[in-house]
Amino acid sequence: YNPTSVAQREQVYGMSREEIKGIATSGAELCEQLRVEMMDGSDIRFEYSPESFTGTEPEFAAEVCNAVIDIWRPTAERPVKKVALVGDIYTKYCHLGNWDLEDWLTAHGCEIGVNGLTWHMLYYADTHLDGGAVRWVGRAGVAGLSRLQRRMADILQGAGFTVLPPYPELKALAAEYTNSACAVGGGWLLAAETAAWVRAGYARVLGVLPFGCLPGHIYGRGQYAALQRKLPGSRIVGVDYDAGLRDGTVASRIRRRLDLEP
Repeated sequence: YNPTSVAQREQVYGMSREEIKGIATSGAELCEQLRVEMMDGSDIRFEYSPESFTGTEPEFAAEVCNAVIDIWRPTAERPVKKVALVGDIYTKYCHLGNWDLEDWLTAHGCEIGVNGLTWHMLYYADTHLDGGAVRWVGRAGVAGLSRLQRRMADILQGAGFTVLPPYPELKALAAEYTNSACAVGGGWLLAAETAAWVRAGYARVLGVLPFGCLPGHIYGRGQYAALQRKLPGSRIVGVDYDAGLRDGTVASRIRRRLDLEP
């Protein structure tokens, strides 16, 4: 990786976009040169990421990544498995909660799909606010955040990233696969995200939940079998994170399931 964010370009390096992209491409060229000179015939995997990704303009991040891809020229000889993560907020987004799952999946040749936090925010505001004035304020907040979310999704899609449908469309999608009244824990959002990821080409879906979260297991894991029947070609795997387990046990379970063709 190399720094690509606005702050790093302007305040640390004092470089233009082209110069920053040049750091990435020259590094990629050096890696390829050393691979040929020193490790030709070895099974080597390269990985690149623009650093401080959230501080980098999406279109520039995609531009730098594509420039590196042009040098490394990945082929279909080692197909990338597309894996989406759904589930509880903590185990889905926090590396402490999922034991650095994203790094582990990346190291095993997976392309990871993780939905943004705004979908969870809208879900809880839409389904958990009580009546009265609080409910009306919540509806106004949902409407405002939905507009912002749609704008962010358009920007990411325009830059070539896979983005799930905005919240209103995702909620409508849930009605095809589960009961929209199911709003305990992850509820219908888990089913909707799973279906949307499968439709987007991520046939493998990991439902990550903390061990002992009863609502999550009833309203989350309880939907997996039905979802898999309604989504032909998908493979939906439940993953429990329990402090009493070793990380190798969980990793082995995930790898065995992912190695199976969906």
